[in-house]
Amino acid sequence: MTDNSLPSALKHGAFSEILILPGEDPQEFEKLKNALFAEYKPSGISEERVMMAIARAFWQERRLVLFQQVQHARARKSPGDGGYGIGQAIHEFMVKQGMIDEPYVAPAVPATTAEERANKALLELGHLLTLDHFEKELDVESKLQSKIDRLFKRFFQMKAMK
Repeated sequence: MTDNSLPSALKHGAFSEILILPGEDPQEFEKLKNALFAEYKPSGISEERVMMAIARAFWQERRLVLFQQVQHARARKSPGDGGYGIGQAIHEFMVKQGMIDEPYVAPAVPATTAEERANKALLELGHLLTLDHFEKELDVESKLQSKIDRLFKRFFQMKAMK
């Protein structure tokens, strides 16, 4: 099965039924879940189940960000990179966005101007970050946020009924 034929849930993991995907840290999920439980203090099994669903939805939303990071990393290692320029520009972008915190170490290749690197990076990212790709990401993000909103509404309705 090729990557293009995978269902969306397996392409970006946002709607995967599997709670912890390979490479994800189960302790990070526990931290998220514990923080939500501490903040909203669910009481009773029904509230706890809804809060657990909220934690899963937040975790799924986090996967979308990880998916975007993977896409940037793929672009950084693209064949057209030549080992410099695009990699540095994307790396610097990822540092600025807080995606990674490691400093860029320039490879031993001929230097180009900052403007050339930026233009090359934008051209390469243009192949990756198309309008269609952006619309799909926004659609997935919107669905996840709607799911989270519905779950919180259900949670607060339960609280109000008690």
